[in-house]
Amino acid sequence: MTNVSTDDLPLTPTGGCGDGCACGAEGDEEYLESGLDPALAELLAAAGLDPIEVEDVANVAIQEDLDGGVDVTTVATIPEEAVATGDFTAREAGVVAGLRVAEAVLSVVCTDEFEVERHVEDGDRVEAGQKLLSVTTRTRDLLTAERSALNILCRLSGIATAT
Repeated sequence: MTNVSTDDLPLTPTGGCGDGCACGAEGDEEYLESGLDPALAELLAAAGLDPIEVEDVANVAIQEDLDGGVDVTTVATIPEEAVATGDFTAREAGVVAGLRVAEAVLSVVCTDEFEVERHVEDGDRVEAGQKLLSVTTRTRDLLTAERSALNILCRLSGIATAT
């Protein structure tokens, strides 16, 4: 069994946004100043996460994955106008956590609108192979975001399953 510590996690639970919130927002909607889709920012805030911090984590994950550049294989092999739907599925049975954070990674990468169909919610128990999210967007964006989104989703779900 692996020991899991939440001390390493870059996300700060806030308990919601508004006056006096740990995220520093002074009004009910200041958290919308992130570059994320406003509806996603609201969902993150409702879950007790600071949308600006989540956006920062998403940006760092993408920069780390791309090493400051672009996904050259994707750019070289996928037509710019191609659109695809990708399904995020559970590799193992467990508890899902981090769906909205994974969506934030997509939001940071996607140059056009993207559509997310949620099949489960954070906190749900899932079986191996169960579909978690379906995402439709430009294929290049999907391929660029998927590794970082999956890494975050796997890490947070692993912690949720272990605790």
